[in-house]
Amino acid sequence: MSSSTATRGRRQGLALILEDDPAFRTLLAELLTEEGLDHRVCHSYAELRAAAAEPGVHVVLADFWGTSHLEPTVVEREEIRDLGSRAPTILLTGRSWARHELAEDLGVVCVLPKPIDVEALVAQVRHCLELAWKRTPGGCAAPAARHAAGVQETAGPPDSCAPPPRECPAATG
Repeated sequence: MSSSTATRGRRQGLALILEDDPAFRTLLAELLTEEGLDHRVCHSYAELRAAAAEPGVHVVLADFWGTSHLEPTVVEREEIRDLGSRAPTILLTGRSWARHELAEDLGVVCVLPKPIDVEALVAQVRHCLELAWKRTPGGCAAPAARHAAGVQETAGPPDSCAPPPRECPAATG
């Protein structure tokens, strides 16, 4: 795995990337850095699965690694669900089933078909950060600081890949 070396600004978390296209992998790394995330590149599903089990992973961007363009196999669905249970996951794929497969059925936050809408991807990365923060003790204790950083609060995973709400809830307590 390789880590980002960007040091500008405060880092907001750690993202894992599994993408076989080197140019797109570089684009993803740049987007994550701009969003204030450190990142690690994984080169196989097994490497990604192991890394996602480590503490401190806030979001996973995974290119689909399967065999069928029609639908994921039973084994592939289990792999995707397993990955989604370890960390908030955005599944990126050029497979034709991406347009009709529900993220909820796969256990991931979002399925984004390729070519990727960059604005939708950034919105979903921010959404995954919120999900990760909400899973950590005291994660919602300081929403004003996250709001100031441009991170949006959300109530839960979206039903589709629509951007999460633009408003942050008022800070409590």
